[in-house]
Amino acid sequence: MIDVKKGTKCKVRWEENPATKGKKYPKVRSNYINDEYSARYIVPTDDSGITPGEVWHCEIVTVKEPTAKTEGFILVKPIAKSAELALPDWVYIDPKTKQVLEVLLNDPAANILLSGDQGCGKTTIVMEMAKALGWEFRVVVGGAITDVYEMRGRFLPERAANAIRKKQAEDDGNKMLAALWAIAEAVASSIKIGWEDSDFVRFLREAIANPNKKYLIFIDEYTRIEAVARGTLLNVLDGTKPFLTLPTKERLEIPKNVRFVAAANEGEAFTLSGQDAADRSRWNIVRIGYMPADKEIALCLKRFPNCPENLLIMAIGIVNELRKPETKRKLYIGKSPDTRATQNIARLLACGSIKLRTALLHSVANQFDQAPIDNGRPFDSNTTEGERVAAFVLQQLVKLKAEDL
Repeated sequence: MIDVKKGTKCKVRWEENPATKGKKYPKVRSNYINDEYSARYIVPTDDSGITPGEVWHCEIVTVKEPTAKTEGFILVKPIAKSAELALPDWVYIDPKTKQVLEVLLNDPAANILLSGDQGCGKTTIVMEMAKALGWEFRVVVGGAITDVYEMRGRFLPERAANAIRKKQAEDDGNKMLAALWAIAEAVASSIKIGWEDSDFVRFLREAIANPNKKYLIFIDEYTRIEAVARGTLLNVLDGTKPFLTLPTKERLEIPKNVRFVAAANEGEAFTLSGQDAADRSRWNIVRIGYMPADKEIALCLKRFPNCPENLLIMAIGIVNELRKPETKRKLYIGKSPDTRATQNIARLLACGSIKLRTALLHSVANQFDQAPIDNGRPFDSNTTEGERVAAFVLQQLVKLKAEDL
């Protein structure tokens, strides 16, 4: 049921208004509000900047003939264009979080940092966002950046620089360019010094050279980047006139067709160099959680249809107990079992010969340090992370009377 009261926030998909011809009517109108059909037209207070086919977040200003079902119209104030993420059904984002992302992705000044437990789907979400929007997707591996030069680039002997360029061309599948760089490597001087861009700078140059394409530059494991290297991004992430200055004194203006999205793992197992206030203030931090149990079960069964559903329901119930903050504090563990663990449980159970206990211990307890070998003995809940998790799993199986399933 559509709530059409004044002041209500809504989402409207705009269409071309055929009544505009020769008349001073808005160039767009709609019969859809919050993806539901409305017999009354929705019209904007201001249609400037709106293109037919776009989805906008709006606020209802006036409802003409509010008691009628087909007469009158709904006047809305456009607030912000939505990126409209059409994601595959196996990628889960909480609906409210999805709305936030759709607004942020449409604002070139909004940098997005996805924060959540390891393996909750952050990287997959970003990849699918880029695909849904038709943007070029480029990845910077933050965990490998330990110094400033790995973020901006460095001076290298010419021969070494050409060898790196050859490897990059090979990785990109460009055999002709790789062959040319191989020749350049062979004839280059080992003494002459040249400048070598980092991956991050190469992606920026690519975006500058292709202004008609949009680029999503994804910085994975952002908070594992050393603080001094992250500091080089302060001006890059600035919302007014972002730029990056290289040691060569070259100044790169960040183009409007680039969007920065980063991901950070939460938990004590992912120790970070301190992220200061100036750094955090440049990001819109969006919390990503695990998918609801029913959706995770459905996804596992879709991939492994031979998995017994009753066993999988119990397994994911135990995993979700381990994911609770209070359980992690009680067991002194710094991370949660990820979605790969639940899929591996389903994979093992689907074969029909592996018991629930074995599937859980192999897929869950083994993700933690010094997990024990399951030889039938009781596990010590006061020693290693792996022992504590294994003991917890067996306690849960006993509660469910499922230790022999």
